[in-house]
Amino acid sequence: MLGNEPLSILFQEQSTWVVAGITNPGWLNAASEEQRNAFAHALEGFYRRSGVDMVREQLEDSFVSSHPYDIDSEGLTIWPGGDFREEISVDLTRKYQLRPLPAARARQAMLEPAEKKRVLFGETSISWRNWVKCWTTADQPYSTTVGETAEQAEACLRPPGIKLIPERQ
Repeated sequence: MLGNEPLSILFQEQSTWVVAGITNPGWLNAASEEQRNAFAHALEGFYRRSGVDMVREQLEDSFVSSHPYDIDSEGLTIWPGGDFREEISVDLTRKYQLRPLPAARARQAMLEPAEKKRVLFGETSISWRNWVKCWTTADQPYSTTVGETAEQAEACLRPPGIKLIPERQ
């Protein structure tokens, strides 16, 4: 048993975007690295089947950092340093690269343009075949040992920048 504290995942609809994230890591903090990887892999499949557009851990790790933000119909509004007098806007419907504007203020807040697929979970994919391959071996169908073979390890690689679980607390 990994612990008595439950793990909590929050799904929200924010201005047509489906947003998910872990609000309480609970027992995940007691999990081994292998267990954390297996859980992240299972969570990725669950998020994909659930139609998740954004994962808060990925959004915060790859783009927003520690700045307060909101997801709205225009995209993303970021308040640098928690100062709610100034806003930085990001149009999430742009193709390829997301640009925080105004650019000068964004640079001061260390917010740089980023590839859309590094920020939005729904812009990336893993084939169902590869996702299933991560859970199976020739001698042990539906193994929970992620990356047991070179072929499995390659199939299980998430696109760069996808972070699904929080750091260990």
